Amino acid sequence: HHTHLHRGRAGRVPRSGSDDVCTLRGGGRVSEQGVNVIRPRVAEPAQGNSDLGDRPGNAGHIDHGKSMLVKALTGTDPDRLPEEKARGMTIDLTQASAAQLGTLYRKGKASPVETMKAVLARADRLAATINALCHVDGKAALATARASEKRWKKGEPLSPLDGVPVSIKELVRVRGWPASMGSKLTDKSPADADAPAVARLREAGAIVFAQSTSSEYGHKGVTDSPLHGITRNPWNTGATPGGSSGGAGAAVAAGLGPIAIGTDGGGSVRIPASFCGLVGLKATF
Repeated sequence: HHTHLHRGRAGRVPRSGSDDVCTLRGGGRVSEQGVNVIRPRVAEPAQGNSDLGDRPGNAGHIDHGKSMLVKALTGTDPDRLPEEKARGMTIDLTQASAAQLGTLYRKGKASPVETMKAVLARADRLAATINALCHVDGKAALATARASEKRWKKGEPLSPLDGVPVSIKELVRVRGWPASMGSKLTDKSPADADAPAVARLREAGAIVFAQSTSSEYGHKGVTDSPLHGITRNPWNTGATPGGSSGGAGAAVAAGLGPIAIGTDGGGSVRIPASFCGLVGLKATF
């Protein structure tokens, strides 16, 4: 299963329990008792220090999210971010959801190129701290962003995801990138074709810009591997982001793209979603 995580809207924090749950992309979970949806605030790792001050103190704690934070500060809904920018407020594009980016692009308040440059700069700054991305293709990402920018200016986006940065778990094939699977034993030759999920994203205009870390062959619920080392939770760098799609969870929580593609057979997206305060969607067959 190719599944994904993203930042989303808010509600009440779910209680822990033994029931089987499926977390929703952006912050929530579904169980027999119903749906709880939460919004995470984008984590800001402290360089060289696992104490993040007012951030959650452990990987399982979920705080109010970016959208709620914006609402508390501005008194407006997140969809009105362009109007806030018009009044002189600064918008951090790395903390916007996919839906918010689409609104900004449509109204000409931001561009895919600006977003991609901001995400690449942030990814470079946080690389050594959280180790969420094992491959970043900045040159190709900016070329894709420029093409997306032209479409938005013409009023002809391919989809609401046009120009939105997305990372892909290293177990999923991306044309031209090695599917390393977190192992020193795998063939590192570039893949000759995209996996279907990646191909559909490209058709929608999304910017496939980076590969996220996994545990070796995706075999466990934390993310460290012989090939890439330890991936850390951006809310608390002394804790794990979960696994096996821990790089995907850490990337989205840290503002390295609002959406990430992972895989989930036994919780590999749902676990990082819960540990990083995100929504994880495991698709049905």
